[in-house]
Amino acid sequence: MFLTAIGMKSYQFTYIQNSMFLAKLAETFDKRYGEIIKWWIYEDKAMTQEFANEIKEIAKGREWQENGISILIKHNDVCGYLDPEECKEVFRAIKDMHIPEEIDTKDKGFEYMLDCWRYMTKYCSENKQRLEYQ
Repeated sequence: MFLTAIGMKSYQFTYIQNSMFLAKLAETFDKRYGEIIKWWIYEDKAMTQEFANEIKEIAKGREWQENGISILIKHNDVCGYLDPEECKEVFRAIKDMHIPEEIDTKDKGFEYMLDCWRYMTKYCSENKQRLEYQ
């Protein structure tokens, strides 16, 4: 998977790395939220109404952040793009996040991926570019 935008360096991650990163990002937002997202990603099942209601409870007061994270998690990572407004929402949600050492890989791989997402979403939102997945 490549993250690319006109005028920017591209970043490459495997689909497995990206799925693991999204689960860790969700876990960073909230441990239970992370468990729900892992179930949804790895079990490849439809999101149940029960889980959707639980997510609403978890996100109370942080709906704006959950919305930006949700855009990233739910987006098709095979082929497509995030438009500049979606990039703005994602950046706003993740700009101050850090993946704690205890849930990162030994070589800080997920924190690096978070930095790449931050950098790309900020650039795309400020420059009205779309962030493409290839």
